[in-house]
Amino acid sequence: MNERWSLDFVHDTLASGRRIRTLNIVDDFTRECLAIEVDTSLTGLRVVRVLEAIASVRGYPKTLVMDNGNQANVFGHALLGTRPESPVRHGNQPKYDRES
Repeated sequence: MNERWSLDFVHDTLASGRRIRTLNIVDDFTRECLAIEVDTSLTGLRVVRVLEAIASVRGYPKTLVMDNGNQANVFGHALLGTRPESPVRHGNQPKYDRES
């Protein structure tokens, strides 16, 4: 339990033409569905709130995995407390935007 959780975003369109998104969180070890969050918009902060609610009951996972889509970028910024327009730099990441 809590070895690895997977996050996945799925989208669909209703008969009315309105788009919906689901956030699915699964414990990969127990194969238990921990949460399915459904709405027309799921922000990174909303994802963090869902994860915090799960963790308050179960504790935190050792590993959290998700695909590398745009949703992962928004979620990552929410976790790090940064804005998408401000670059996040790591010590071993080269800086390419220096003035010549």
